[in-house]
Amino acid sequence: MEEKRCLRCNKVLEKRIGAKRINPKRNFCDKVCQTRFTSREHYYKYFERDKEKRKKNFKNWYNGNKSRQNKTVLSYYHKNKDRWNERKFVFKHRKKILEIISPNCFKCGKKEIKEIHHETYDIPRFSKRISDKLFQEFLKEYCKHLKGFCSRQCHKDYERKDLALSPTPKYTKTKSEHLNSINV
Repeated sequence: MEEKRCLRCNKVLEKRIGAKRINPKRNFCDKVCQTRFTSREHYYKYFERDKEKRKKNFKNWYNGNKSRQNKTVLSYYHKNKDRWNERKFVFKHRKKILEIISPNCFKCGKKEIKEIHHETYDIPRFSKRISDKLFQEFLKEYCKHLKGFCSRQCHKDYERKDLALSPTPKYTKTKSEHLNSINV
């Protein structure tokens, strides 16, 4: 006769102490295996059953909020056209740009580039198709305004330093002169 095995852990089932044979209805070695197996089966059974319900709920939500979402995206696009066009351009020509700028992080210099920092969002529009040679020259010139970073943290650190180094407004009076003018 074939030996019977636990459905969860696949151990060979042994007869209980004092029993003459293995109970033919027994499928698990102990209660722990039985509860874990049944809870997993229960989870997958209901997961599959509720899948359609979740899909239907999402469709209902999406149909109800579609116009609002589109308005939000469009308003953001119209407010920031330059940024959108710039990002679209970089996304389209990403491989060529990564060949031109350094393949390593601008800040730490160790890891590969995952993010690109735009120093400016000025990008010229071409009314006609330009030749590949002209485009390559433009791309090289354009890449001078891009910096590559390996992580979000390096990118933020660079931006903080950049803000700290940006020129601050010059005051015409020193602090002591200003205090003297107030006291007079």
